[in-house]
Amino acid sequence: MEQAEKKEDSTLEKEAEIVANPPITVKYHDGRGTIQTAEVYKCKLKQLAPVLRLVSEVLKSLGFTDITDTNAQDDLIARTNDPGFILQLIANSADDVMKVASTLCSLSEDELGDLDLDDATVILLKVWEVNESFFLQKVLPMLKLDESGNAA
Repeated sequence: MEQAEKKEDSTLEKEAEIVANPPITVKYHDGRGTIQTAEVYKCKLKQLAPVLRLVSEVLKSLGFTDITDTNAQDDLIARTNDPGFILQLIANSADDVMKVASTLCSLSEDELGDLDLDDATVILLKVWEVNESFFLQKVLPMLKLDESGNAA
């Protein structure tokens, strides 16, 4: 009986963690020899529009026109497992990435821009990691692009 109660408590704790979506803490150097922390958040509804505009631009730059095609989705998902590919996407859309990333972490756009490249990369990759499954598994399959490659 006691084990069944522990298992039920464990399940409730896991559900509470999922509902709470606590921010992820990332350590970085501030350029003055001090280690700082930043929090990375899951995307919220109010951030969805700019994020989708960025995703649309990225998909357009990659030549995707029918992202509802399963093969295109599989190709994109496979490529997002490569940090070099993610960094190239960041480089191609740096200004928009900085704006969106600053809404998904506790650093302002200026603070992100002032970080050393190594630390900025750590934070940007963590922003992607925290939000990747939602976008690849939930948003991407529903996203349709018009003829010019914009989200329809």
